[in-house]
Amino acid sequence: MANLDDHCSGNPDISYSSSKEPFGISRDVGYGMVYGCNEGRNIRGRPFAVCLRTGTWKTLFICGEGTIVSHRKTTGQSSSYLCSSSFYCNSDAGVDGIISENNMFHTLAEHRPRWWVDLGRVHNIHKVVLTNAMFMFAYRLKKMEVHVEKSTSEIEMCGTHAFVAHAKTGEVIEIKCPTLLEGQKVVVTMVNERVDYFHLAEVEVYGG
Repeated sequence: MANLDDHCSGNPDISYSSSKEPFGISRDVGYGMVYGCNEGRNIRGRPFAVCLRTGTWKTLFICGEGTIVSHRKTTGQSSSYLCSSSFYCNSDAGVDGIISENNMFHTLAEHRPRWWVDLGRVHNIHKVVLTNAMFMFAYRLKKMEVHVEKSTSEIEMCGTHAFVAHAKTGEVIEIKCPTLLEGQKVVVTMVNERVDYFHLAEVEVYGG
């Protein structure tokens, strides 16, 4: 049982939204508040914010497309290719906002090479926008899968994308989750018929 003085501090952090409660915001544990989206943005999910027993807010929606929640967050990849000195190929290149020929994450050749980003906390994930590498070997990309992880035992598929032949240099791919998915980690997997290298210039996770 929660104590009578248990409550959440501050307000839910939901971009482009405002409370629709006629009597103001309640911060009591277990109380759900009704929200709406501003500036003509569509609401995705259920329009509620709930104060949890942990004293933190849980939001069940985002407004519009959400915002980029992956920029400069912690990243990793299944293996690391040692690029020449003129290239930057570490995993964090996927979320640094730099889209150029010599800046990308780059794995070794594998059947299912993976790259991931830890968002720092659980978010409601709406979509993932991926920009293919900008250099001459960008054609290696033929199929991808995107998964959202809330924990090691709670993993859901956001979506897949297969190319007719192969991806083009710098091609932008948008993968939308069928519903809002809760997760802290987003994993992008390249699916190959034979071992190959995986490299993307940028990955943007949209949510709230």
